[in-house]
Parts: sequence; structure tokens; C-alpha cells
Amino acid sequence: MLAAHAVTTIHYLVQKELGTVKTRHVIAAILKVFEVAAVNGAVIQEALELPLSDFEDAVTAAAARGGGLCVHRDARSPRIPRITGPLCYAGGGDTNPGPQVSRIPG
Repeated sequence: MLAAHAVTTIHYLVQKELGTVKTRHVIAAILKVFEVAAVNGAVIQEALELPLSDFEDAVTAAAARGGGLCVHRDARSPRIPRITGPLCYAGGGDTNPGPQVSRIPG
């Protein structure tokens, strides 16, 4: 799952290299593989309340929760997502550099 704002970032980066037409094909292909989590006012409000110093990480974490994913930190590999666990936020402050996302089993 991608946060909606991640799609615009991907578009921007790919367009710089491939141009508009090819980038539209790339984005269409990405959307066939990934769902897009909504980023709305409620997600932004939740992001403001999360104990993360990086606001973009907080928005991504809040969007993931809204999409039924678990956001947590893994001290062993703080940048690698794990695909396990219940819906939760277990941030524990900013001791690790980024949120982790896990799909709810089922």
C-alpha cells in the first residue's frame, strides 16, 4: 500500500528521467500492484499527534493505519517493513529513523 502523497513523489522522480508519457504508464502499472491509502484532513491531524519528528513519515504512518496496516518500529532493521502483526502504533518515540508498516493478518 502506498500513501497518496507517495504516488506524486514517484511521478515527479520518474518524470524527470522518462518524460510525461512513459511516466503515466509507470504510474498506471504501479496502481495495478499497490492500493493507495487516502491522505485527508483526518490523516494529517493524526500525523500531527504521532511522536515522530519527520512529518512525512508521520503522514505515511497515519495513512497506513487508515488503510488497515500496522505501523511500528523494528530496532533490528528500522528501515525494513515487516508483514505481520495487528493494527497498532508502537512508535516509542524517535529512537529509530522511520516507521515500519505491517499488514493485518487475515
